[in-house]
Amino acid sequence: MLGAHIDSWDLGTGAIDDGAGVGIVMTASKLILDLPERPKRTIRVVLFGAEEIGIYGGNFYVENNRNELARHIIAVEADAGQGPVHTIDIGVGNPLEPTLSTIRSALSKLGVQPGRAKSRGGPDIVPMSNAGVPIVGLDMFTDDYFDLHHTANDTIDKIEPERINQSAAAYVTFAYLASELGGYYRATD
Repeated sequence: MLGAHIDSWDLGTGAIDDGAGVGIVMTASKLILDLPERPKRTIRVVLFGAEEIGIYGGNFYVENNRNELARHIIAVEADAGQGPVHTIDIGVGNPLEPTLSTIRSALSKLGVQPGRAKSRGGPDIVPMSNAGVPIVGLDMFTDDYFDLHHTANDTIDKIEPERINQSAAAYVTFAYLASELGGYYRATD
């Protein structure tokens, strides 16, 4: 599952928080959709609402999809601006799953390095993590994020194509490989 949130703070237009995240996951899904063959696994894109006022969309998703959560292989959320993505944090029950090394290797070509082993993901997918869904965090460069985040300066002219393009490339790489390689990321007995 690829996620982002569609609401923004009331002062700005929400280009960085979280229009950039929406653009990243929609671009990733469009690039995968345009491939000559469908991925082996379904890739669900969720644009959550009401993140800014209490993670209502993430909680709603879990409550209304509780019977399907066991079928969710892995989830990631874009909610830290435009990037670029610099590390991949793994929050899965089976961190030794062999496909993770293939994914890390592919992401390293985009400048993405291994990160922490205890990711819970972005705010909207924390409820999924709490319900046992494996999570990955594609952590983004945020040195200037909080200069714009929740301010009137959060406008589209702040989007830098080379940064957001690298983030979209990281998300498409992750989503496609997680689908195609057939990994199992939940805890094994």
